[in-house]
Amino acid sequence: MHDLLTNLRSLNQMLEACVRNAVDPKFEPKPENFQELQSLLRLGENLFAGNSVDRAPVVEVEQQLALYRGHLQQLASLVPTLQIKLNLRRQHLGKKREHLRAASAWSQAVRQTTK
Repeated sequence: MHDLLTNLRSLNQMLEACVRNAVDPKFEPKPENFQELQSLLRLGENLFAGNSVDRAPVVEVEQQLALYRGHLQQLASLVPTLQIKLNLRRQHLGKKREHLRAASAWSQAVRQTTK
């Protein structure tokens, strides 16, 4: 079984990757990104369950916890940006949907006139 410190390090590495992706200006949020983030946050929630805090070096655990908090703060500061990107994506998809509806209606009209 992994100890607390190992789990913290692993979680921090995964969160760091999420933060790095999210700050990239070219990042386009997708549902799987949020599912992964939700999974990581649940891992963080349950971090102390089944892990021995007694055996972990206190200084290293405190450092990893500080890093974890930092990642959470970075993610919290990115929420408004992600919300804007998601709204823009929703608008873009809405326009595509309308275009597809119009193309479908045109296609049906063409089929009706060619019969």
